[in-house]
Amino acid sequence: MKVCITLPRFLSFILLITMATSSSALPDILTLAERKILLKKLTEIREGAEKSSKDRFEVAMKAFRAAVKSDVAAHDLYVKCVEKANFDDQKRSSQEFREWKRQHKDTQNTLEFRRALQHQLNWLLLTVEASAKPDEIQTLAREALGKVDAIMEDHETLESHHNILKQDVLSSVYAKAYNINGLKARDWPKSPLEIKEIYDKLVFPSLRNPQSITKLRRAWRKRIEHEGLILKNWGEKPKSGRVGKKRDELPAGFMKWKEEQYPELLWIQEMECYEAGDQKQAATNMLIHLGHNVNHKKSLKWTNDFKSLIELEMNTSESDNDNDNDGEGN
Repeated sequence: MKVCITLPRFLSFILLITMATSSSALPDILTLAERKILLKKLTEIREGAEKSSKDRFEVAMKAFRAAVKSDVAAHDLYVKCVEKANFDDQKRSSQEFREWKRQHKDTQNTLEFRRALQHQLNWLLLTVEASAKPDEIQTLAREALGKVDAIMEDHETLESHHNILKQDVLSSVYAKAYNINGLKARDWPKSPLEIKEIYDKLVFPSLRNPQSITKLRRAWRKRIEHEGLILKNWGEKPKSGRVGKKRDELPAGFMKWKEEQYPELLWIQEMECYEAGDQKQAATNMLIHLGHNVNHKKSLKWTNDFKSLIELEMNTSESDNDNDNDGEGN
């Protein structure tokens, strides 16, 4: 690799400079020629590092794309990555790895675990893609939502291992084994269950305008649905002595969300639609919302928010009228 050839020569050059100046009583400065040589060597090192990084990502992507095609393949790659990251790189013995592999096979190698790994690997692939075009991450919004939908459809299988999907994919054993855990993916949600971040950073920004109000409302409904499904599908069910009763009852966390957070999200939705230009419909919806939620702990805040919105528009209109009248008087 280029960097491996040029680095020793670069160090030799530095040594020569040091030896040449060490006998001088006063410190010396670099000549123009020496500066040019240093910059050339620095460029060679940087280019070598960039090529090494690119090659590493290409190898990782090839392995990930092959493994994500099935839960079995995702699991096979997982085992290889565990061996590399947790045993080989840590200088642990092959005997230790074989012991881990035996215990893993007996306790964790299940359809549920493999499927969770497959979904995690799917998000890691998208994360690597997002890192390659940080200024265009919103173009990946549709793919991101598709992966979230796939997870929700698979919720029964994932129930016992859904916490894997809350982890930062760049801290996963896949990323560590392929040495991409230092990857920078600015403004990109690091897990497929960061629902708020997915919508706030990827989905909503391009929809906050008068031409996209219908899509904005649809996206908000989807966001609320996704947040509720996580709590509804994977929240802890209440304990019950009646046979079959626990399956029918909803998790306490979901019920609390439905009572407290769900109305709050509906209010934020209308605030955003109002500010995006759908003032008449949003104002009507907000008044209806206030009437239906007079006992909510945030109802007073919502009332103040609504009053501020309307008064702001009134003050702006009055100011514009005054300016127009002043102009006519002049």
